[in-house]
Amino acid sequence: MFLGRFIQALASPLAEGLLVAMTAGTFLYVGTTEIIPESFEDAVPSGEKWKRFGALVGGIGSIMLLGGEEHDHA
Repeated sequence: MFLGRFIQALASPLAEGLLVAMTAGTFLYVGTTEIIPESFEDAVPSGEKWKRFGALVGGIGSIMLLGGEEHDHA
């Protein structure tokens, strides 16, 4: 945590944005290639798959509705 705060204090807004984008991309990659497919494997009962699918779609929808607030980095 301290190393991250130190780097953030020294980094330009562009470098900080690139690091945040890489971090977010890593989480998305792991989620879409490892976690989500495991949730829908054949060993899961059919009714449970629909519940999980609904939870996935609901989570994605809530993130889309909340969105990000727009702000300047000037």
